[in-house]
Amino acid sequence: MTDPEGLPAVDAITIVVRSLPTSLAFYRLVGVEAEDVLVGCCAFTELGCGVRLEWTVESSPSPTSAPHDAGWGARVCRVLDPDGNTVELYAPWP
Repeated sequence: MTDPEGLPAVDAITIVVRSLPTSLAFYRLVGVEAEDVLVGCCAFTELGCGVRLEWTVESSPSPTSAPHDAGWGARVCRVLDPDGNTVELYAPWP
C-alpha cells in the first residue's frame, strides 16, 4: 500500500502492552475483536483498508525509536501516544 505520492503507507499499528488478556478484554468491550492470539504474546485484527491493529507483549516497553528497517520486510517506528503508551507503526519496505 502506498500513499498518493508513492511512499509506503502504514499498514499496521501495534499497541505494546504488559498484559495481553487485559488489553484484549478492554478492546473487546468497545467492539474490537482480535482474530488470532499467537503463543500468548501477540494478537491482531484487520481494521479494513489494508490496515491491521496488533498487540504485542513486553514487560518493559522501550521508549520511542527512530524509523528503521526490520528483518521481516517492514519499516518500523515506535512512538508514544498522548497517554504515554508505546505504539509501533509499520509500513512495507519501499
